[in-house]
Amino acid sequence: MMTQLDGNNHSVFSLHYHLVITVKYRREVITDIISEYLKHIFCY
Repeated sequence: MMTQLDGNNHSVFSLHYHLVITVKYRREVITDIISEYLKHIFCY
């Protein structure tokens, strides 16, 4: 997998984010369908 680098005149950078979703009742809220949808949305 190639790493995409962004940059400007004086620097080069690569940003990575780690998203943590905390839900009190996650078993009732995040179903398998919603989980797959979120994986698809946040996957680059």
